[in-house]
Amino acid sequence: MDSGLHSVRGFPTHSSVGIGQPVTKYGGSSTISRVGRIDDAKAGAKHAANTARKAGLTISLILIGALIASVAALLGGNEQDEKEALLASGRLQ
Repeated sequence: MDSGLHSVRGFPTHSSVGIGQPVTKYGGSSTISRVGRIDDAKAGAKHAANTARKAGLTISLILIGALIASVAALLGGNEQDEKEALLASGRLQ
């Protein structure tokens, strides 16, 4: 009477154990718990990627703001220098 089960090193090569049924005798956990851990890992990776994306966007906006502020300071400083030069030369009252 052949049950259809053959083993290699104690692990079955063919089994009637269906997906989602416990395989604790061979794998130490059920298929459902392994799929759940994979889903949890995927969700964690997706959350980490979203957090990194948001952080990157925030840093980009801060750098753009700093660039705009430095250009505004440069232009304002040049205008102030020109005004002081005109005052010093007596052409501006």
